Amino acid sequence: MKKCILLTMMVLIAISLVAGVTVAYPANRNSIASDARHTREVFYTADFEDGATGWTHFDGAVSPNDWHIYAGDGSLAAPCWWMGDPALASGTGIGGYYAHQYLVLDTPVSTITTGNSNLSFRMQLNVEGTAGAEAPYDGWDSFNVRLSVNNGISWEVIPTSVLSLPYDMASSYAFGSEHGEGAGIAAWGGVHAWTPVTADLSSYLVEGTRDVKIRFAFASDPAYSTTEDPAMFGAMVDDIAFGSYSNNGVDDGQMSYSSLVPTAGDFWHVATDATAPSPTHIMSSVNSAGTYAPNMLNYLESPTITLPAAATQIVADFQMKGTYFDAGTFPDVDYFGWEISPDNGTTWRYMSNPSADPDGMNYVYSGAPDTWASMVASYSLDGDITLFAGNDVKFRWYFQSNANTPIGTPLQIDDFQIFSTTAAPAPPNLVYPQNNQANLPYTGFDFDWTVSSLGAFPDYYTVYVDAVLENLEPATFGATYSYEVTPVYNPADSLYYLSSFCNSGDLSDGVSPFTMAAGQTWYWTVVASIEGQDDAFSEIWRFDTVPASSVITTFPWSENFEHAGAMPAGWTVGDVDNDAVTWAPYGPTTTYAHSPSYSMRHNFSDLVPDPGQNGWLISPPIQLPSEGVGVFSFWSYNRYAASTAHNGVWINTDPNPADPYWTQVWVQDDFTTSAWVQETIDVSAYNGNIIYIAFKYTGYDTNAWYVDDVNLSFYTSDVLPPVLSGHLPVLNTPREDLSWPVSVNIQDDAVFNNPITSANAYWSLDAGSTWSAAIPLTNTGGTLYEGLLPPQPLGSSVTYKFEAMDSMMNLASATYIYSVADPVWIWYDTGGTGYSGFPTYDWGPAVYFENPFYGTNTSVKLLGSDGALYNNNAGNGPTTVNMHVYGEDFQGNLTDLMTPIQVVFNHTAYTTVDLSPYNIQITTPWFWISYEDMGLAHYFLFDATYDYTSPTFLFIGGDLYTSSSTGEWAIGAYVQTGGPALYFPPEPTIALNGTGNPLLSWPAVDGAATYDVYGTGDPYAADPWPLLSNDQPGTSYEYTGTDAMKFFKVVAATAPTRAARSISSIPMHQTPALIKAEFEAIKP
Repeated sequence: MKKCILLTMMVLIAISLVAGVTVAYPANRNSIASDARHTREVFYTADFEDGATGWTHFDGAVSPNDWHIYAGDGSLAAPCWWMGDPALASGTGIGGYYAHQYLVLDTPVSTITTGNSNLSFRMQLNVEGTAGAEAPYDGWDSFNVRLSVNNGISWEVIPTSVLSLPYDMASSYAFGSEHGEGAGIAAWGGVHAWTPVTADLSSYLVEGTRDVKIRFAFASDPAYSTTEDPAMFGAMVDDIAFGSYSNNGVDDGQMSYSSLVPTAGDFWHVATDATAPSPTHIMSSVNSAGTYAPNMLNYLESPTITLPAAATQIVADFQMKGTYFDAGTFPDVDYFGWEISPDNGTTWRYMSNPSADPDGMNYVYSGAPDTWASMVASYSLDGDITLFAGNDVKFRWYFQSNANTPIGTPLQIDDFQIFSTTAAPAPPNLVYPQNNQANLPYTGFDFDWTVSSLGAFPDYYTVYVDAVLENLEPATFGATYSYEVTPVYNPADSLYYLSSFCNSGDLSDGVSPFTMAAGQTWYWTVVASIEGQDDAFSEIWRFDTVPASSVITTFPWSENFEHAGAMPAGWTVGDVDNDAVTWAPYGPTTTYAHSPSYSMRHNFSDLVPDPGQNGWLISPPIQLPSEGVGVFSFWSYNRYAASTAHNGVWINTDPNPADPYWTQVWVQDDFTTSAWVQETIDVSAYNGNIIYIAFKYTGYDTNAWYVDDVNLSFYTSDVLPPVLSGHLPVLNTPREDLSWPVSVNIQDDAVFNNPITSANAYWSLDAGSTWSAAIPLTNTGGTLYEGLLPPQPLGSSVTYKFEAMDSMMNLASATYIYSVADPVWIWYDTGGTGYSGFPTYDWGPAVYFENPFYGTNTSVKLLGSDGALYNNNAGNGPTTVNMHVYGEDFQGNLTDLMTPIQVVFNHTAYTTVDLSPYNIQITTPWFWISYEDMGLAHYFLFDATYDYTSPTFLFIGGDLYTSSSTGEWAIGAYVQTGGPALYFPPEPTIALNGTGNPLLSWPAVDGAATYDVYGTGDPYAADPWPLLSNDQPGTSYEYTGTDAMKFFKVVAATAPTRAARSISSIPMHQTPALIKAEFEAIKP
């Protein structure tokens, strides 16, 4: 039976308190004995203060088994290939497979041909069947056969239509959901005795032949495997034959096998945490970067624990925390699970359903409390395991992450305990502010704590604060300020909820509210109470408020980082990943500082394993005014925008990067622009508070982020201009007769967001000294505005600009330049932002251009191209590449327009290629320029500023591939007006004239000088047909022959070719000397 796996979001028991609750004060608190604590019967405790003796942990993604030769046991055909693990053998079973496996067996390449294009093999299968599967899936564990035509770079499932044994399911859960291939992956499932299978592969032939590889793939889901049903041995394959290759169950060194489940490593370890419940050591799956890795499946397993046989109630619980977050849809999210084995590790059950009730709920958890809290108190879970009294049991926890960039911290646990409950509360666990925490805002903050799972749930809490430590100690108790936190009724579900936090402003001395001033020291504690039981006192923690001299109180406040490379006063850096790369002043520079010559930069790095860097640039404390609209602005530059993992702005009342209460107020969502962009954030929600503002950078070998010219201002009215974005500048052109459509996104500032009242474009031929009349831009939907720039004469340098105004008369402007010249360079790039590529392939970059003269009577002549590459091989020597120029028609066919030539690039040297001797006259709608066969360990100059031709293209082995990265190769086209060209044929009509003869007539073809007329009595006759009229200038022809039937063809011819313009030299543009392999997966 399929186990039902449901995902639940973490639900904490605390909710916000209703304002204005009356404070009640306990009598004679100082009479409470200092050792007053609860009692309970505890059967087992692990607090990890002395290590984790007997506990084990492992990477569950590492497959313990793989495809191998099975010798057989007399009842099955042997030898054969089998993917099962004999260690799972039980009873009459021979072994089998585990949950969450993806095992493949690959053949070598063999050539299939016409008449020899069949694949044959025998298979035997015993896996979980299709019963119970839900749409879009119709089966569980799965086996199928796949084919590759590019030596294993990519694979496709051989369709059921060509198989002699059809697949059992059209959409496998194991392949599609568990292993991320998506719905629609067909496969076999259930039980199949030894069965011969053939597949007709003739549809894969190209001109009667094809080199192919075959893959046999097995996948299992996360819940039901051989452990639950020992008869399920998995999949076996034998007698494989296709092309000239065959294998009859022999490991001949040509077959290969592997697990495709990504592995991340084993991260569980004993760690220290100052906020831990008992009191410093925990079990943690956090990695060295302070977060966690993608593709984790980490298990933590307890030692054997014997439960008391006579116990009438047994409960298991532990303290936990984690800040991980994944916004996806289950099962493609990060989550943890908690399980129990009632038979000492042989089988496992979910702790949400320890009885393994088929109708019960088997929960995993896609979120965790961000501060220490009880598992039982945090979820709909009672932890009751009384039914296993007297058994030897084990417990295990696992944390599983998908391939996305992790956010936050994974599961951490402490104080695992097995016990019977009592009626007394336990001391609460203080969370915030932390003990001895400094620089807290004297304007106020929240006190936070968690319930302890070691006692009964309290009826209420009381928070005490005093400036004198002794006033909070039980023996001398006499607190000045307090607040009682009582349950609050929720009419939505008719339940009462008890919060475990309160604001400092809630406390009072019975007459006046609790207030703080700069530079003070305070102490606090929390008491848990149940009527009729002893009170439980927490520890006493200290905190200090920020000194007045450190706080920013004057506005507008700005920071331009112009301190000759030194950190500005009051700013701090939190290097959470703890390596050498973090936030630091950068300069002197002009490009990478908005107001030269310094900015703050967090560079990319691969020094820390994925997810890599975690750096915080934190402002001084800022006391915001109580009134006004607070606008925080800064200038941002992303050097490799497409590689950004996370650039964000966060706000907190505490400057500690590890504090769990940071709130994200802005995140980078533009992954194409590599230029200075101003960002604005409304911080008015924090008015009256002291806050810290942080720039947070995370990512592994990703982007380089620069920040400059930070400003915080308060406004009583809108004085902020609109924001212009998303414009692709007009390209240089040899056409003086064309108008140019332009578009730009216009929206008002993010703070006031007033209506846009005007949007215009202007052009200038004197570098902006004088401007044209306004060209109104039309709003065509959302924030998009469009307009039309008029034609300009050859020799023009055209400056154009957009201007936009909001309803408060705030004006924004953006200016661009393009050239109208013949000849002229057409560039998509701005000079290159770095070297990028695919160093493990012998590849080459490719760029296409639109023919600027297509549809006229003129071709375009290609005079030259350019580029630069990075040779990462030893010595950085010169590199010889094969340069191609292709024409592309409307069907997407590419044709070489010249014999490929060899071009030599010196390492990082900008190189131009003179193509004028080749007289490349182009009449196709598009043309391509590529530098192919660069060799391994090579990169090409790339520019991420604009994205004109998405996706990015490249050639590998003569085949065209695409990359998902945004931007352009720094490859230009130097073009001029070419010779006469005919883009469209004549369109003749025929009719009898007044003398009874057929008369052909046709409209004149633009660019045609003469016409030839051909005729034949057989329309299927091969060319050339007989010539009837040669080089006639007119557009009609009278046929005077006597044939009973005639078919005609009219061919237009061009005028004599004009002489090409001579050019003295090819202009150059500058390139940087940077290298970065930033591209994502490529695909054909």
